[in-house]
Amino acid sequence: MKIRFHYIWIFLISCSIARGQGQIVAQIDSLCELSYQQYGDYNYLEAIKCAEKALEISKELDYSTGQIKSEFYRIMAKQEYEPSTYNPKPIEDLIPKLQEAGLDREKARAHTFVAGIYAFFGDIEKSIENHLIALDMYEAKDDSLGLASVHNNMSLVYYDQHDYEEAFFHARKSMALEKSQGDPQRIHSSLNNLAIIFEHTGPLDSAIYYHQMALEKAYESNSPYSIGLSLSNLGNNYAIKGDLDLAEKTLLRALEIRDSLGYSRGLAYTHNRLASLYVEKEELGKAQIHAEQSLENAQSASEVKVIRMAYERLMEIAEEKGDYTNPIPRALPK
Repeated sequence: MKIRFHYIWIFLISCSIARGQGQIVAQIDSLCELSYQQYGDYNYLEAIKCAEKALEISKELDYSTGQIKSEFYRIMAKQEYEPSTYNPKPIEDLIPKLQEAGLDREKARAHTFVAGIYAFFGDIEKSIENHLIALDMYEAKDDSLGLASVHNNMSLVYYDQHDYEEAFFHARKSMALEKSQGDPQRIHSSLNNLAIIFEHTGPLDSAIYYHQMALEKAYESNSPYSIGLSLSNLGNNYAIKGDLDLAEKTLLRALEIRDSLGYSRGLAYTHNRLASLYVEKEELGKAQIHAEQSLENAQSASEVKVIRMAYERLMEIAEEKGDYTNPIPRALPK
């Protein structure tokens, strides 16, 4: 009888330890998912903190799957926080480990992230290749949100290649999937992409319409990042339409929000749009200030496209002033 009680006691202790470890593993999984949610909301510092906490606990527990998973989210958030560190290799090196650990969702997300990096560097073939791998994985899992994310990203890839037919196709696929889920933050992203495509295909009124709808969703989701993005895009459209006073008011509001977030990439775009607006309004002093700020923020974010745009704007201002000797300020960071 004593022997039987002894074994029961050992069994109960083992179950208690297993439950304790199970709770810790659940905590790690929860931290990783929270990291991804913060990443999706552009709160990259919070995303990094959550992933690093999950990694710390995983190491203490010697839980290899948790280490691989949390390291993936940590790298992804860190690179997005500092675009100058963009590098597909660390994530590509993790993909076989994610597969071996059975982390299919993270593997699909890894291919999506790597696709975005390749698109950033202009390697469209590798970008589309990775997007299609992720698309197949999400389809196999019947993951609507994952599918919507990939279609949304692919619409931008094709947009950058001026393949507007494909861009529209993927933007509308994304929109249909997002609407079925009803998440205003995700719907905002799809609406924003549709509006951007209409900016180049016309009519401009359609672009403004979809940007206004996107702004409503941004307010609905209470996302300062999305509000700033939509206001900046709307202001640019108002300027193109010729409503310069409304454009100025809208862009200055966007600038205020983006400045509060410290988002260099977004600030670079909005400052550039304001510089262009003030050139059109013949307020060259203001144009100069915003062009310089655009260049500074673009360099900080390693945003090559906007760096080029900022230099073009500064040259334009110099020509308007008749100053051909020193159009670019020397004090700006290199």
